[in-house]
Amino acid sequence: MNEEDLKELLELLATDYGRGYLNGVIGGLSMLLKISKEAEKYRKEKYE
Repeated sequence: MNEEDLKELLELLATDYGRGYLNGVIGGLSMLLKISKEAEKYRKEKYE
């Protein structure tokens, strides 16, 4: 990623649309992490 791309990305994140998009991405990653933790807990309980 060069300097021009980074500047364009930061300008996008400065807008309401960019912040909403970033919030959605982080929310999705958080949801996947929670599902992964639950699956790991279930797998441990099942095989112990």
